[in-house]
Amino acid sequence: MVDDQKNVRFVRGFVGPEPPKVDNAEGEKGLELLAQTGAIHDESTSAEKPRSPAPSKELVQVIYDAVAADDTENLRRILVQHWWPTDPVSMNSWFLKTSRQLGTDGNSSGILHGAAELNGMRITQKLLAAGFDVNARNAVQSTPLHCAAYNGHVEMVEYLLRSGANPGLSCRHGSTALHLLLGGKQDKEDSVHAVAKLLLKHDVPIDEPNSMHHTALTLSARRGFKLVAEQLLAHGASVNGSPGEWGPTPLMEACNNQLSIELVLLFLKNGASPNLCRPLKKGGRSVTALALACSCMKSDGSEGSERYQIVSHLLSAGADANMEGCSATDAAAKRAHVDIVQLLRQSGADRAYEFHTPR
Repeated sequence: MVDDQKNVRFVRGFVGPEPPKVDNAEGEKGLELLAQTGAIHDESTSAEKPRSPAPSKELVQVIYDAVAADDTENLRRILVQHWWPTDPVSMNSWFLKTSRQLGTDGNSSGILHGAAELNGMRITQKLLAAGFDVNARNAVQSTPLHCAAYNGHVEMVEYLLRSGANPGLSCRHGSTALHLLLGGKQDKEDSVHAVAKLLLKHDVPIDEPNSMHHTALTLSARRGFKLVAEQLLAHGASVNGSPGEWGPTPLMEACNNQLSIELVLLFLKNGASPNLCRPLKKGGRSVTALALACSCMKSDGSEGSERYQIVSHLLSAGADANMEGCSATDAAAKRAHVDIVQLLRQSGADRAYEFHTPR
């Protein structure tokens, strides 16, 4: 709940003859009391009461455009035109309600969520200075920090954390800001690494699985982020991921989606078990990292190939090619990887196979 005094503080940033200038990270400069110039409307002396406008997709778009452009001056004009300037909360409430009614925002994200998502630092600073809740939830229980982390906005994440954002909160799908960062839109590992560093500094849960039983380390392996994986391991992340009965381990992801020798060696060096056998998803068929490496289609299986080397490293680490229900030789044979099947036989695989051309 935003109290009246904090609403006035918000108005200081948006109402005035000149657009507000943010001179530092806190956005404290240029926030003069407009009451001194008579610019603030005094509801106690007016017979006319403020009324919210009728639902309008056009006005929703105008507000969205102002937030997307981080345009505090345009947002100020909207406040003055449609709401008494001392009541920005009404604008946010109207925006939420109208977005739901018109179907323009299924997640019912308010202006603060939008600013965090779109990296609108000026508007975010003004809203938080007004007393907006930095940990506010939208319809899917996401916070502004979730929105910023998902999009990999380093400076925004840093500002929200300094403003009291809780990195341990989970959305409806059980994902924290760290999960969302690693499963999000940012593809540059340097940026992901920088945001992860900020979250870890603020004690984000490191081994908590999301609803898909993915831990942060599992997701870093899925994305092929070796630097981030090293960072998480240095902070004590479990090298075998979620302890549940299903869900991939980091090693499985390195052998499946990424087929990365560097990640495989990193996880094995840190004690990853090559013989964990479980379904990748609930109700699925149990697999091992070795079986996944043998069945992955991202490279050929000829001697010397990346896949061949990974299989060799797994076998050297004690991977069991004959594990019941998780046969690596079955997987290799189905892909017609002759050299890998031969390697498995040399390591003790006890079955012979007729090769078939993979479809």
